[in-house]
Amino acid sequence: MNRISFYINFFYKELCDKKWSFLVIAWIISLCGILVITLIPNQYKTKAGISIDTDRLLSQVVRSNTVSLEQSTRAQAQKVSQIIYSTENLLRVLRNVNQESYKLTRTEELLIVQRMQEDLNFVNVGRDYYELSYVHSDPQMAFDTLKEILNI
Repeated sequence: MNRISFYINFFYKELCDKKWSFLVIAWIISLCGILVITLIPNQYKTKAGISIDTDRLLSQVVRSNTVSLEQSTRAQAQKVSQIIYSTENLLRVLRNVNQESYKLTRTEELLIVQRMQEDLNFVNVGRDYYELSYVHSDPQMAFDTLKEILNI
């Protein structure tokens, strides 16, 4: 018991003697952590799980006899992905979500649409079940954009 109390007293005295150096080191580490955290950009990701009857959707979108509706799941996912990623649909989404889009030139709109295509992720999780996600620095914009894409 005396040995344990000796060690406790020894460590307590050492801690008291060097408390300012420990405090300075703790402050330096804290300030470095705060600096790193403030430099990380905010990115908000919204996700939606979608169940799509791809046979019915594709029959409505593609009304020609050249496309067989008995395609594989991968081919159906590719078609749905093309519909979602199309520049025309994303321009419509941009105009509906961004209230100031009327001020943008055509090239600015196309640059924003290109960035939207990069930040948009469409994955086939299973037969007729897809996961759609969108990343943006503004959480409300990310939510509204994904919501508008789902309304296409």
